[in-house]
Amino acid sequence: MNTVQNKIQATAVVESLKNPIDAYAVLDRQIKELQAQAEVLKDSFKASLKVGKHRGEFYGVTVSEKIRTGSVDVKALAAAFNITDDQLAKYRAEPTIYLEVKATA
Repeated sequence: MNTVQNKIQATAVVESLKNPIDAYAVLDRQIKELQAQAEVLKDSFKASLKVGKHRGEFYGVTVSEKIRTGSVDVKALAAAFNITDDQLAKYRAEPTIYLEVKATA
């Protein structure tokens, strides 16, 4: 089966589901499979391509080196300078409350 047929079949499966929760679960599974495939490709690019821009037939990728600064161990820092939890609390941002949706079997 080619890519176009796969897309048509995937769309038909999702559209045939009457319950939006079921449609979401199918889409979520497809997204995860595609993300896994993309990660395999990205890993192969990291291993085989030099830093810079690279072209395929239709699209391109850019491989770049990034430096991430290490995180601060707040507990160790507070302990080193005898900072109490109450003192530290003054510098904390307000907590974030959000809803999360996950597909389940």
